[in-house]
Amino acid sequence: MEDKILISREVIENLNERVKKLAIEKSYLQVFMHLMSEMNSVSGLENVIQKLLQVILENIGGSNLIVYYKIEHEIYYADVLGKITKIEEIADELVKKVFDTKEHVEVQNDFANTKLLADEFTKASTWVFPLLAGSDLIAVLKIENLYTSTSDLHFNLPTFFSYVAHIIKNEILGYTKLKATNDQLLEENSRRRQAEEELKSINNELESRVIERTKELHHVNSQLEEELAERERAEMQLETQYTLLTALVNSTDDIIIFSLDKNYCYTAFNKKHRNEMKKVWNTDIKVGMNLLECMQIPELRELAKQSIDKALKGEVFSEIQHQPDHDIYYEFNWNPIVQKNKVVGATSFIRDITQTKRYEAQILKLNRIYAVLSNINQAIVRIHNKEQLMDEACRIAVNYGKFPMVWFGMVNSKTNKVDVIASNGVSTDYLNEIDIDLNDKVRSNGPSGRAIKTGKHQISNNILSDNSMIPWRDNAARYGFKSSASFPLIVFGKVEGAFNIYSGNIDFFSQEDVNLLDEMATDISFAFEYIELETRRKTAESELQRTNELLRAIIEAAPIAIFDLDLEGKVNALWNPASEKLLGWKASEVIGSYLPTVPAENREEFEHFREQIRNGMTLNGVDVMRQKRDGTPIAYSIYASPLSNPEGQITGNVAVLMDITERKRNESINVSRLKLMQFAATHSLDEMLEETLNEAEKLTGSQIGFYHFVEDDQKTLTLQNWSTQTKTKFCKAEAQKQHYAISQAGVWVECVAKRKPIIHNDYASLPNRKGLPEGHAEVIRELVVPVLRGDKIKAILGVGNKPTDYDQKDIEAVSLLADLAWEIAERKRVDVALHESELNYRSLIQKIQAAVIVHSADTQIITCNTKAQQLLGLSEDQLLGKTVIDPAWHFFHEDNSIMGLEDYPANKVFTTKKELRNYIVGVHRPNSTNDVWVLVNADPVFDATDQLSQVIVTFIDITERKLAEKNLLKASEDIHDLYNHAPCGYHSLNKDGVVIQMNDTELDWIGYTRGEVIGKLKFVELLTEKSLKNFEHNFPKFKTTGLIQNLEFDLIRKNGSIFTILL
Repeated sequence: MEDKILISREVIENLNERVKKLAIEKSYLQVFMHLMSEMNSVSGLENVIQKLLQVILENIGGSNLIVYYKIEHEIYYADVLGKITKIEEIADELVKKVFDTKEHVEVQNDFANTKLLADEFTKASTWVFPLLAGSDLIAVLKIENLYTSTSDLHFNLPTFFSYVAHIIKNEILGYTKLKATNDQLLEENSRRRQAEEELKSINNELESRVIERTKELHHVNSQLEEELAERERAEMQLETQYTLLTALVNSTDDIIIFSLDKNYCYTAFNKKHRNEMKKVWNTDIKVGMNLLECMQIPELRELAKQSIDKALKGEVFSEIQHQPDHDIYYEFNWNPIVQKNKVVGATSFIRDITQTKRYEAQILKLNRIYAVLSNINQAIVRIHNKEQLMDEACRIAVNYGKFPMVWFGMVNSKTNKVDVIASNGVSTDYLNEIDIDLNDKVRSNGPSGRAIKTGKHQISNNILSDNSMIPWRDNAARYGFKSSASFPLIVFGKVEGAFNIYSGNIDFFSQEDVNLLDEMATDISFAFEYIELETRRKTAESELQRTNELLRAIIEAAPIAIFDLDLEGKVNALWNPASEKLLGWKASEVIGSYLPTVPAENREEFEHFREQIRNGMTLNGVDVMRQKRDGTPIAYSIYASPLSNPEGQITGNVAVLMDITERKRNESINVSRLKLMQFAATHSLDEMLEETLNEAEKLTGSQIGFYHFVEDDQKTLTLQNWSTQTKTKFCKAEAQKQHYAISQAGVWVECVAKRKPIIHNDYASLPNRKGLPEGHAEVIRELVVPVLRGDKIKAILGVGNKPTDYDQKDIEAVSLLADLAWEIAERKRVDVALHESELNYRSLIQKIQAAVIVHSADTQIITCNTKAQQLLGLSEDQLLGKTVIDPAWHFFHEDNSIMGLEDYPANKVFTTKKELRNYIVGVHRPNSTNDVWVLVNADPVFDATDQLSQVIVTFIDITERKLAEKNLLKASEDIHDLYNHAPCGYHSLNKDGVVIQMNDTELDWIGYTRGEVIGKLKFVELLTEKSLKNFEHNFPKFKTTGLIQNLEFDLIRKNGSIFTILL
């Protein structure tokens, strides 16, 4: 009789319910496995968001699916229709609540209130679910009109949403990777792996539950075929689930995954791990094998054991390990496997991050090089000395680029060796023995020598294996140098040296590094060119200034009137102070007008002189009678020579007038004037006025002196200065630049009211004197003269306390000095104004950008700036080829010959593919009255394939410089002509008395040639015996006073005849 097991219906129904529940759970698990598989198929933040909404809509249902997520402080809104919008704040109260609490919210509504057409359901749910990655809230998902409650999916839903949250977070991190830190990335990776492990743990738990339930059904399996079939289906589903999970784990090719039990034995691993173990340890691993026993290197085995033990203690952590032999970096993420609150094993997710590390190292290196480039460019702007610039560049490269050593080597033109000019870093001994000899085949074959010889950068990325580095290899190894790079310094097309950089790493210099360092060497080379050009410019300007100052000093200091006339007899531009003093007219009154000294009765004579000048003749000491401005007749001798332009055409003449009336008196006055002029040339206005007062005291025998300026209102005085003696001996009142009203001044101010000089020879008896301020010198007698210009008094010069009475001669002498001081003061004011104007002009010039034109590879102009249009006289459309250029427009050479197209700056660069420097070109612009000269620099630009892609041409207007050079040459010729043809003899002696310079006039007098005199003949050899004694007697006075005047000497001509001179 068979044994029968009786089972109640109630037990069977419970079992059926349990089987159905298991089936539902398996169904939900399969759904979420499918959802996770779908989410793994996309990348990119927006794609992930849209995929999430799509798969939920298709597999779970609902309507109005919305995801709210944050990127840093910005909130974004995405719906299932693909709309993604940035919003200022969250208006939905349920969503706002979930953001605040991080807890899901479910609200049930009557299904009839939904917009769905079906009526099979009685209730509809609204889900608002936080997407958490660990404790971080990544996003909030809202689903409306669901017929399913979250309680039905409580087992799988959080895990899925946590998995999705990790994906979204990773995408957000990817989206904001420039702001995320490496630690955050590691943490999120660990959490993602933890979520996957949680999924696996859920699977294990589910499998355990299935097995337990299967045991319960085992006793009734023979009687319940339906339950048996259900169990078989459940097992099949579990097998499918395991297959899916295995496929998911093996689906990634860049992550190693494995799990171990507490005995270090494998419980699972993916294909990537099996392949790596085969490749690294030559072991074909299997489940149950001990991981540590597969590792043959004790050090690595111990390191792995420490990490596994740490995870087996329940720690979740990440670590990075480096394998120096293969230079590989691995990121390990360790997680414990927990069952029933006990750690039963550990999992590890391993990712190769070598490329990331290399990218980070390259970025760090490029950042350092960029910092070097930026700081060197700043130094170029700031420093205008080659040696200082090289020192600073070395310091910057070591401090900012972290290079162990850098140095500048420049070619010594005498030895043809490379001299170390500047260096920084660990350099002393190494550079002392470097000895790069360009004449030696071996010692010139290193990177530095090759860079200088070829004009191209030279890289040695492994010094120890580079045969060209044999002479320096041992020293380089001693200092830890493993790579080096040399960059030529090309100045005006010639390699002058090299910039050399060393690194402690092999293969340090990548192409990106070399490109940046090439740019840096080019910038330094350009700086050298600029410094050289600035030096040349300053030298030329200094020479031009010296020549102009010499010319101005000769003309303004001359005691004779000098001016220039055009062919019509008008004063052109020159009217020196002596002309004004001699004739009475100011330069401002005569320049541009006919010479006013010629009265009507002398016009015919004057025109005859003009005709002689037009015919190229000179006037040599022609005596004439003329009139001063005040009508006073004056006799003077005329010395005139024609002036020519660069083309040789006569444009006018320069005239020299010598007053031959009252010669002795005028000579004395001129000497005084010359002394003050010379003094004024090297002293300030106040010093000049003080010296004027000193001279006035000497001429009149006075003891005190003062000089006032009168303001244009003719009511206010400014005490400009006192004489030296007044300030030091007699007067202690407040000093210069004191302002006060004329009405408050003493009796001396009568000269303003009467507009003429005033003499008070008995100051104490004056009835209207006002007394003297405290500390003022006592006044016994005084002479005060006004300086009149037009209808205004400009200044007042006063002297006092002469031992005897002042007279008319004193008035004349003091008036002359007062007028002279005023003229010099005015000239100094004009000089200051001109200097300030020049400074402003230079500042403006500095701010003007150079003209720039860019040609494409087919030679067409593609870009030009406004300055280029103005300088070349062409419109933008003409330059760009849109409109026709006048055929008469052309470039020309410095010899004024028309330039052929092959010599155009851009075409020369297109032909040679080399830079063009300091190319001087003339531009003929038909629409302009003047041609211009430009200084051209042109540079080729190459693409990544070394093909010429562009030519950049810059123009600087140097027309004024060319004209200045031309005028300088002409001025030098004029000075030489004026000096040699002066009516007086001029000579200069060295300290031994030997003649080192003599004009043609004096050579004609003595009858010697220039070769017989200059550097050979002493001046005293020309003197007669009597004159020699006279000279020896007076010469010590000259050394003391600096002046010899009115001395007569007899000179001996070459033919033995004797003539008399006045020295």
